[in-house]
Parts: sequence; C-alpha cells; structure tokens
Amino acid sequence: MSVTNLIQNGSFESGLTNWTSSNVTVSGSYCHTGVYSIDMGSGLTSSYVYQVVPAEAGQAYELFVSLSKSDINIGPALLLTVYFCDDSLNQLGIGLQQGVSTRIPVVTSNSWLEVYETTTAAPVGTTQAIVLISKLALANSATLYVDDVALLEMVGADGAGPTGPTGPTGPTGPTGAGATGATGPTGLAGAEGATGATGPAGADGATGATGPTGADGATGAMGPAGADGATGPTGPAGADGATGAMGPAGAEGATGATGPAGAEGATGATGPTGADGATGATGPAGAEGATGATGLTGADGATGPTGPTGTSVTSSYFYGQNPDAVIAVVLGGTTIPLSENQNIGSGFTINGADTVITVSEAGTYFIAYSVVMTAAVLVSAQILVNGSAIDELQYTPIASLSSMSAQAIVTLAAGDTLELQLFGLLGAATLNSPGAYLNIIRLN
Repeated sequence: MSVTNLIQNGSFESGLTNWTSSNVTVSGSYCHTGVYSIDMGSGLTSSYVYQVVPAEAGQAYELFVSLSKSDINIGPALLLTVYFCDDSLNQLGIGLQQGVSTRIPVVTSNSWLEVYETTTAAPVGTTQAIVLISKLALANSATLYVDDVALLEMVGADGAGPTGPTGPTGPTGPTGAGATGATGPTGLAGAEGATGATGPAGADGATGATGPTGADGATGAMGPAGADGATGPTGPAGADGATGAMGPAGAEGATGATGPAGAEGATGATGPTGADGATGATGPAGAEGATGATGLTGADGATGPTGPTGTSVTSSYFYGQNPDAVIAVVLGGTTIPLSENQNIGSGFTINGADTVITVSEAGTYFIAYSVVMTAAVLVSAQILVNGSAIDELQYTPIASLSSMSAQAIVTLAAGDTLELQLFGLLGAATLNSPGAYLNIIRLN
C-alpha cells in the first residue's frame, strides 16, 4: 500500500503558496511542526483557506489538520469541508463536513488538537476536490491557529488486484571498473505498526441549528363521493310571516272627455265697458321652432394651470428580510432565506423555505435588494429569475466589501420565480442588521 499527500505546502512553510484565503495571515509565533502556522483571526472575524487538489471517483480520503487557540476564551467555531467536483469545479458531492469548537487546546502550553477524519467515496465524474477550512464569526472567541493540513490517498488499501507473478531474473551484467557510486536514496519506509489503543472520546460538539422545514407535500386526490342518504320526512309548515308593507299608490287615471257646448243665446245689448279684468294666466308655450344653423367655432380659450400629480398606486408588492443569519456560501451559490418582516401583497407567493418568490401576473416590475455583512469579504450577489442570473441585478465586486445593493426594472411573465443569492466565495458570510432584504413592486 502506498500513501500520497495531495495537499501542497500543508505546513505553510512557504507562506500561503498553493492556497486561496481571506482574512488569514502566516504566523511565526506558534507551530505544530516546522516554523510557521496560519492565524485565522478571532471573535467576529470570518475567514477561510482552501486548496483544489486532484481526486478520483470511487476513492475515499483521510483528512489531517492540527488546531490550537490563543487563550482560554471560548473556542473558535471551525468547519472542515471536502467538496468533490468535476473538471469545471461543478460540485458533485460533499465528502466531509465536520464542525470543531470545544476541544481545541491553548497554544501557549504547546498543545495541539490533531483532527483525523475520513471522507465518503468520491462520486462518479469526480476529478478534483476542494479542501476548505472556514472559521465562522463568534463573539469573544479566541484566535485560531492551523498547521499541518494533509489529504491522504491510500493506494492499494482496498480493491487492489493480486500481485502478478515475479518475472524471471535477467542475466547479471559485467562488473564495472569505475569507482563506487554514491549511496542510493533511503528505501521505502517499512510497514506501518499496529494501531494504538483508541483514546477516550472527546466531548460532543454543540448541536447544529435545525435546518429549514421542507416544503409541504402535494395534496392527495379527493376520494369518491358517498352515496346520497334517504330523503327525510317533510317538516311541519312554518307560521305565516308578517304582512308586508303597503305598496305605493297607483298612477292617476286620465281626465274624462269634455261634454258638448250648449246652444248659443241671443246677443244682448252692449253694456258699459267694465273695468279691466286681471291678466289671465300665460298660455302654454308654442312648439319649439327648428334649430338654426350652427355658428362658427370660437377661438380656443387659454390652457388652464396643470393640476397636482396624482398618487401612484402599485398593483402588487413583496418585501422580505434576513437581518443576522450566517450564510454558508458554496461554489454554485447559496440562496438567502427571507423569513423576517415579510409584507406580501396580491400577486406574490413564497415557498415554505422562504427562499423562492413566485409572481402570478405578467408585467413590469421594480426589483431592489441590499446585503450588509459584519466584515468585508470577497463575495458577489445576484437575483435569479427561473434559475438564471439577470445581468443588471448582479453585483460582482473586484475587492472585499461589507455591503452590496442593486436595483432594476425588468419584465416578468406569470409564474416566474425569483431568488436572492450569494456566490463566488467558499466560506461563511455573516449578515449584519439590516442584513439582506429584497423588495419587488409591480408597476403595471
């Protein structure tokens, strides 16, 4: 059996060569072996270091890491992860994810915790592995030191075929007449000795946070309707209701016809002219004459002053927030749950994990988001629509930042889904109030 360490510069004697890191420095103050180790910070500082190494499908690996801390304060929150990936660094599986905190000793007494973990077998298609060491933000925690990182590949330990027969010995060549050559390199180490007795088990680590509740399952099909029951007997007649109010009076009937005029009497003598009688009532107006021709159109009057602008009312809206979570960002991106201070109007729904928002109506939408973190990290943010990034809503900084925001007006179809995501960092991003929020307003 042969053993190969796939990690380059695992003891950090060449600084951070072969490693990618954030908020990590090389320390010459303490070491497990050699001269140097790395300092990953303390307290609310989030940091990480990782290396990409070759890997093989079906192979399991052994991870070794030596850890210590600066003082008796609470141990740093540490996460050891091994990702299995293809040629394009697409994640195929997680071979190991192990948290370490309470068992880390104090370095001033020259004590180190030697962590030994075995990964699962790499899945089909694996050509590379990412070995990631992340320190999460934890108030009042001690400084974390890391040294002697190794990822060992055991060749021939399992599944090796039998050794073939030894071929015939070739003829001995003539003895040379030259001077004796230099001593050859030291041979391979002998077989490994028997494993020592297992030490006492360390204290259990803190229980991890409960994962988000899974989405509700689909509602089962409705069973067949039962047969109609027999018709019950007719109940007794109810008491008569109260008499209704009297209806309105009917319209007045038409006036009857005037009777015939009596015969005209003889004309009497003309009497003296009487005094003028009172003016009789005005007779009915005559029929309206025909409408005259329309006159010429007058000149337009002056334009009146512009009235005040009316209040704009949106058709529908969504708001969700995550003020202070720790987001574990992976290569393919991590969606931020928006479970706090939700304000969901008509036309929007959100899934049970509070990560995916669905619009029910097509239209033009205003979308704005912001992400604020406790420390500057080199991480990017984006909005996914139906799983694809929108260019105008993707924020990709060229340097570490502690806050990002973007806004745009986009056209969405009914049924489109939206997610707020962090990407581009292998490690943890700790949100700081107001944290992350997403605001969506339907304009029309």
